[in-house]
Amino acid sequence: KFYVYGGRTGGTMLDAMEIYETDPAQGSTYNTWEDVTTSSKGPNNPTPVWNCAAVSTGSKILIFGGRNGIAFSTRIGLIQSFDIATKKWDPPLSSSISARYSLSATV
Repeated sequence: KFYVYGGRTGGTMLDAMEIYETDPAQGSTYNTWEDVTTSSKGPNNPTPVWNCAAVSTGSKILIFGGRNGIAFSTRIGLIQSFDIATKKWDPPLSSSISARYSLSATV
């Protein structure tokens, strides 16, 4: 699977989470997108961001930093966590490193 989160359309910051199925063994869902933006929300709604970094731990997708506005001062230092099995957002994790954007990450 391939997961896509956030982004920006014009001046609108997105909190969209979409999943692309890459496994042909999945049959009718192969080569299709699943939009879980609405169904993934609950008590832990994600912060809309763009210019962020994301990694997968195998069970979670961790999204760090990014910007939630157009101005330079809108960089954020949150770690947002998406549970792959439940397709739900976990409570955000605080981070002790400085807020930043236009970064990369790896596991």
